[in-house]
Amino acid sequence: MNFRPEQQYILEKPGILLSFEQLRINFKHILRHLEHESHVINSTLTTLISQENASMDEKIEKIDSLLSRVSTVKKKMKHLHDCEALFIKQTKSRLLFMNRLQGIRDMESADFLDWSRVRLNRLVADYMMANGYHGAAALLCKDSQLENLVDLGIYKRYQLIHDSILQQELKEVLSWCSEHRAILKKNNSTLELEVRLQRFIELIKSKKLCQAIAFAKAHFGTWANEHPARLQLAAALLAFPEFTNGSPYSLLLSDDRWEYLASLFTSNFTAVHNIPSVPLLHALLAAGLSSLKTPLCYLDANDDNPLALQSQTVKQCPVCTPCLNDLGKALPYAHITQSAIVDSLTGEGLDSDNCPVAFPNGRVYGIQSLISWNEANGTREGFLRDPYSGKEFPFQLLRKVYVV
Repeated sequence: MNFRPEQQYILEKPGILLSFEQLRINFKHILRHLEHESHVINSTLTTLISQENASMDEKIEKIDSLLSRVSTVKKKMKHLHDCEALFIKQTKSRLLFMNRLQGIRDMESADFLDWSRVRLNRLVADYMMANGYHGAAALLCKDSQLENLVDLGIYKRYQLIHDSILQQELKEVLSWCSEHRAILKKNNSTLELEVRLQRFIELIKSKKLCQAIAFAKAHFGTWANEHPARLQLAAALLAFPEFTNGSPYSLLLSDDRWEYLASLFTSNFTAVHNIPSVPLLHALLAAGLSSLKTPLCYLDANDDNPLALQSQTVKQCPVCTPCLNDLGKALPYAHITQSAIVDSLTGEGLDSDNCPVAFPNGRVYGIQSLISWNEANGTREGFLRDPYSGKEFPFQLLRKVYVV
């Protein structure tokens, strides 16, 4: 079966975008750090030169301080350079992985099956990382050599920040907001405002009203024009720090706000790093199961007959398997405009040489494959056994099926 490589690219796009986004953010960190440190060092040197009356000891002390600062900058730059090299390596690996499709012309070829197996492992690893199974995901990446195709570090930091919010700690999320302030502002995000607001609320809960006022003056001025109603609502807590349930202010004081902040952080994190809000594994499973799902998949779904569970129909249809049957219940049935009649025993198409016949119970099979199956299973002469139910029927009771 021929295929077009560009049809596969859509599943690789999030990983490529994430790599480029990491490179962009890292470059911004380098640029901002260099600009800040250069300004501080130049200002200190200018001040040192202009202070002609300063003692030699004071000058030596300032020079030592500058040397220490330069050494710290050097270490920081080395760390950022190592991060850049890692992101470049990841980007290159992902582009090379995607480029392997150019040499594939058939979806049934061994090359495409190998490529698809690697992609499946990557999707599973991404899903496990997104759901907190970091240890298992790391082992899968190591065994399958996926370290450069899966963003282990990104998901680990997400989990660290998400867990810290649920533990009612704001330091990590504020640090993340500071690193990505430009893109958060571009996205009109209110994450940092809500985090600062939570800190303000916690001060009020602790009866530290003076500190709360000082905190509001220091941090709320930036959003005063954009979110006046939100800040006015919070400011009322200074005068009335306790409210009964059901009041307009009770939600601000509720512990449920921590869950809200964690959810808000998740949505902002996925937007900043171009991570799909729905795991790709979910989307692929839903599309695949829905394209194969038919009413027959849920016929006698609760049948306890062992022969039914071992039938070839169950083995050949993914939707009929116990592990996927429940997942497909909420999905729509396949919209099939052109059907193919397939023998449930062999999985091959029915034709004039293997025409369909029906048992009295309504089960349909190809006559040749049915006879071969019964001969292999030792059915008594003159009878044919239904592979699904295990019941035997006289040969003459079988009816030929006509498809119109």
